[in-house]
Amino acid sequence: MLDIVAFAVATVAVLVLLAYFQAPILLWTVATGLMLATWASALQFSAQTNAVLFFLFILIAPVLAVPVLRRILVSDHVLAIFRRILPDMTQTEKDAIDAGTVWWDADLFSGKPDWNKMLAIPVPGLSAEEKAFLDGPCEEICAMTNDWEVTHERYDLSPQVWQYAKDKGYTELFARTGVQVIKPGCGACIGCGPGVSDRGDQVTVSAINRNYKGRSGPGKLYLASPLTVAASAVTGEIVEYKDGMFGAKK
Repeated sequence: MLDIVAFAVATVAVLVLLAYFQAPILLWTVATGLMLATWASALQFSAQTNAVLFFLFILIAPVLAVPVLRRILVSDHVLAIFRRILPDMTQTEKDAIDAGTVWWDADLFSGKPDWNKMLAIPVPGLSAEEKAFLDGPCEEICAMTNDWEVTHERYDLSPQVWQYAKDKGYTELFARTGVQVIKPGCGACIGCGPGVSDRGDQVTVSAINRNYKGRSGPGKLYLASPLTVAASAVTGEIVEYKDGMFGAKK
């Protein structure tokens, strides 16, 4: 009995190690063959049982280990079933997927992140125009804004801040580019007020914290970072933000 328990623990350990190190399928096949032989010996299978197991292993192993055979005999058929079950991807969904990359997140979710790759990623910087805007007008507006007053008393920016934006020409610039500035609120989250779609064929991209079906209108809603939302608003399609894209064109 102790031998069986030891074999079971060893089998689980081998499977975990193979999965953790993302072993190639050929190594999985060899390990499986060795484990089957070990279990057959430990459980003292009859000659007939061993023959059946050997035949099944020889029949199945090449199909799983050889990519061409696996694709023809297994993958293509499974993919065909899933294609019949899953809905077709719309052009908008394709555009959203093609916009940008998975960046270092792919390494993170793989279970074996390459930390050196992350450390080698250059620190993003601001263009001179972007830095001047943040250090100038943004700092001035922040100095004029009282968070408690905005979030608990006015539920809006103060008249002084609005006047500052008008004097600097920001509100006029927004209006010319088709941007509608709305007051802070939960309208887009609960499907009321501006910022939501009103037709099923409309597509919106937002930095709100949820996209429950129908909650922000009948159209398609994609969640993104504020920079991606701003970049998409400027270009008219879902795109990723690139350093300096909001700077004035030379």
